Amino acid sequence: MVQHFNLDELTASVSLLYTSLMAILILRILFRSFRRATNYGIAILGIFLLFSAVCFALRLHKTQFERRTVITSESDEARFEPSDAATLHFTLHEGMAIEVVEPQSEWSKIERWDGKAGWLRNSAFETLSLRGS
Repeated sequence: MVQHFNLDELTASVSLLYTSLMAILILRILFRSFRRATNYGIAILGIFLLFSAVCFALRLHKTQFERRTVITSESDEARFEPSDAATLHFTLHEGMAIEVVEPQSEWSKIERWDGKAGWLRNSAFETLSLRGS
């Protein structure tokens, strides 16, 4: 669910829900006649605010702290096993993004965007930080 919204949209939704919840709480304090009518509104807005805040936190973590692994060699072959003698599985090209599933000393099990997994020498890729600093 988090991947469907960008950080700006999640920030706006959390801000809007928080402001709405505070407005209802202020109305509840100022006007005693609203106390009974606002109970469900407060509960529903609170649940949506909590859900939005969790989605916001997950998206923020992903954009600030996730690392991206890319192929740095011009062209390389992923293999079925961590060995130069193993059967070739698929080709990877420079700049392709991959996910390192199982890092080891010389070889790492990697996964492509389409779910195909194979073994690749560690010298063929580099992990980059997406964080600005």
